[in-house]
Amino acid sequence: MGEAHALQPNRVRLGKQQEAGGQRRPGEVHILTIVFKRLLSWWLTLVAAGHRHFGNLYADRQSYESAIATLTRAIDCNPKNVAAYVMRGTLYWRELNQTDRAIRDLDQALALDARRWEALLNRGFAYQAAGDLQRSWEDLRRYAQGAPAGPWKVTAERLCQEIERMLRAEGASVPDGARP
Repeated sequence: MGEAHALQPNRVRLGKQQEAGGQRRPGEVHILTIVFKRLLSWWLTLVAAGHRHFGNLYADRQSYESAIATLTRAIDCNPKNVAAYVMRGTLYWRELNQTDRAIRDLDQALALDARRWEALLNRGFAYQAAGDLQRSWEDLRRYAQGAPAGPWKVTAERLCQEIERMLRAEGASVPDGARP
């Protein structure tokens, strides 16, 4: 049964059967099922990280595709697994050059957690890889302005400035004073 039922208290069963004969009511979800799916999703995300590591280590496309398949299973188990969306989105743009899929996954991650900074940064990179410099600049600027200090923030600031120069050279409108 879907996660949506988990939010409805009358649809979650904690232990004893609520009807005679031991049958569940339609749409009722056992709390252990929800916990199991979340733990399985977490575990699959870790397994996918291993596939990604070996893909990076050996430049192995098959390992990346295994990571994507494992992350898809993790998301199927828990559609609110933000980390899985971020990792899969990053793999799509960075390793497989599938920017449309990457942007969809990173959009979903940000819809679930708007302050997931690595999703915003990677979506900016995916937009850049897709050739959408305006959206790339917007995401990188938001990241540079809001993310905690760190090496990626400096990278985002520099890239944002470079993209801004490119946009201005193309005659695109970039707000003045919008620098990170």
